[in-house]
Amino acid sequence: MSATAGPERADERCPGDPGSALIALTLMPLVLGLSKGGDWGWTSAATLGCLAFSVVAGFALVAVERRVSVPLLDLALLRHRVLVGSTIAILIGAGTINALMFLLSRYFQDTNALGFSPLQAGLATLPATAGLVAVAPLVPRLAARFGGRQIVGAGRGRQDGQPRCGGSLSNITRGG
Repeated sequence: MSATAGPERADERCPGDPGSALIALTLMPLVLGLSKGGDWGWTSAATLGCLAFSVVAGFALVAVERRVSVPLLDLALLRHRVLVGSTIAILIGAGTINALMFLLSRYFQDTNALGFSPLQAGLATLPATAGLVAVAPLVPRLAARFGGRQIVGAGRGRQDGQPRCGGSLSNITRGG
C-alpha cells in the first residue's frame, strides 16, 4: 500500500530511492556469500566476489545516505555510544536466543539424541518462548523503577543460566 500512496510530506522518501536498492545490494550478496561459502569454498571467486560486492555496495549506501535530506539510516545515530552499545547487546542476545532455540530443536529431533518429532521439539522449546513473552511486557516498568543497568544485569544473569550465589554451570554439569 505504501508503494502506491504518495508521500504525506515533500521530504519523505519513495520506496524506489537509491538507498533502498543499495540496502538490497548490500545484504543480498552478503547473505548469499555467507550461506554458500561453505559449499563454494571460502576463498572461491564466487564467495569473495559476493563479499566484495557487498562491501562496495555498503560504502555506496553510506555515501548516498550522507547526502539525502531524509535518510533511511540516520548515520548521526551511530555517534551515540549508548545507543550503539545497546543495539549490539540486543543483537547478540537475540542472536544467541535464536541460535539456541534452533540448535535445541535440532538436538531434540536427532535420532541419536531424543528423537522427537518436529511438533514435539517445538512443544519442548515452548516454555522458554512463553517465558520470554511473559516477561517482555514487565521490562519497561521494571527498568523505570530499578534502572536499566540493574534489569539488564539481572536478565543477563538469568540468560547465563548460572546462579549468582556461588554456584556455576560447570558445577551443575559435573554433578557438584
